[in-house]
Amino acid sequence: MPTKSQAEEVKKKSTIPSDLDLPQVIRILDRTPRVLNALMKGIPLEILNQNEGENTWSSMEILAHLIQGEREDWIRRVGIIVNQIGDLKFEPFDLGGHKSYLEHHTIPEQLLNEFEALRRKNLWALYNFNIEQENLTWIGIHPKLGEVTLSQLLATWACHDLSHISQMSRVLAKGYTQQIGPWIENFELLKK
Repeated sequence: MPTKSQAEEVKKKSTIPSDLDLPQVIRILDRTPRVLNALMKGIPLEILNQNEGENTWSSMEILAHLIQGEREDWIRRVGIIVNQIGDLKFEPFDLGGHKSYLEHHTIPEQLLNEFEALRRKNLWALYNFNIEQENLTWIGIHPKLGEVTLSQLLATWACHDLSHISQMSRVLAKGYTQQIGPWIENFELLKK
C-alpha cells in the first residue's frame, strides 16, 4: 500500500480533465438489467442460443459475459483506483471466461436475476465510494492499455453495457432472417 504522499503523487499523474456526467453513467448502468429483461424474458432458449456464426456470441453468452464483468472486473477496478490499492494495476480480464460458466447455468431467468442482483450490489458499492469530480482524474493501470482514469473506466463500463445491448438486439434480429422473406431488403443489418 502506498504511503499518503505516494498516493497523492499517483493521483496527480493524470492531466486529462474529466467532464464525465457520473449521474448519467449511473442511470445507464442502473437501467441495463431492465433492458436485458425486456429483451430476453420469455424468449425461447433456442433463440437465445443463436449466434451470428463462428466466433460470435449468442444472447446467453453476452449475458454470461456481463455477469462475469460484474463479478470480476468493473467494481474491483473502480476500488483499486479510488482506494489507491497497491501498484494500481488491474488484473487481466478473461474474455472467454463466461463459456465455462454457461456450461452449468443455462436458465435465462436465473441469469437475468443474477445479473440484476450483482449490478445492484455494484451500484451500491459505487455509491459508497463517494466519488467526487476530482477523483475522476485518478488513474489505474490496465494490463494492456496502461494508464486509464477513473472517468475513462466508468464511461467504458456504460459504453460496454450499451454496446452489448446493441449486439444482443442485432443477434436476436438475425434470428428472423429466414422468416422475413423479401423484407430482408429493408434490413442492412441482416444482409451482413
